[in-house]
Amino acid sequence: MALDNLVHVEFTDAELDEINQHLTRLESILKSKAIQLSTTENKRYGRLGEGNENWVNTIFLDTETAPEMIPPFVDRTEWAAHEKVRDQLLTINSRLDALALEVVETNRMVGYDIYHTCLAVYQHAKYLNKIGVPGSKHLYNKWSIQFVHKGGSKSTDTSTQ
Repeated sequence: MALDNLVHVEFTDAELDEINQHLTRLESILKSKAIQLSTTENKRYGRLGEGNENWVNTIFLDTETAPEMIPPFVDRTEWAAHEKVRDQLLTINSRLDALALEVVETNRMVGYDIYHTCLAVYQHAKYLNKIGVPGSKHLYNKWSIQFVHKGGSKSTDTSTQ
């Protein structure tokens, strides 16, 4: 590949099949356990953030040695189950976030390489069109639409989109 070629990644069919099988298995396991909130529900329920994390952990741990502080309507067993599953979900979430970030960033680099390779091909077509090589005008004109703004001026932005 031309230019920088910042990253080179290839997947075999077997690797892709294995990844898809694992993802399908994860989806299957989580389907009966995970919840999808609407935008309204997301706003309504919020989330337990870093600001409250130490506070809720302190209360949970303190009530192990001071159970009389727990009101009669609070089920300590259910509370403990929620604490346990939250810790498990945080671990799963951290691992999935790390994997997702690696995939996103790898895809960004592959996209960067593709975009800059296409720029090189486009610039070559522009040159070939300028010197009158047959067949180059059609493709150059077709590809140059990418850089035309409403005012008809050409963009100098070479960032990926």
